[in-house]
Amino acid sequence: MKPLNKAVLALVAGLMMQAGGAWAGSCGASECWGAVGVGPGGAWGYSHSWHSEAEAIDAAHEGCEWDCTDMFSFYNGCAAIALTPDQQYYGRGFGWTRSDAEAEAYAACSSFGTGCAIRVWACSK
Repeated sequence: MKPLNKAVLALVAGLMMQAGGAWAGSCGASECWGAVGVGPGGAWGYSHSWHSEAEAIDAAHEGCEWDCTDMFSFYNGCAAIALTPDQQYYGRGFGWTRSDAEAEAYAACSSFGTGCAIRVWACSK
């Protein structure tokens, strides 16, 4: 390979690495984990902008006093959970924005019944 081609490839690779870091969001590539959870009796919890998935899940569990039975983690985006009025069924949603995540959660929950409402949401980006 010619020296000029190697230099061009190195430049392109460097730019791609920078673009990946910028894409990760304002909280940085290593701090974008979050979690949302629900449980019996109306328990709910959330977390955002944690360094690891485990930290995000633990923080969300603490928010619901460890009563959440359904916990969902996410990275560099938003998540939401919608519940049916009797809290027997739920739908979860993920998206780039809160409204995207809530719309997906509502649609998923509505497949089980009517009257679904968003119980918890969080964004980590």
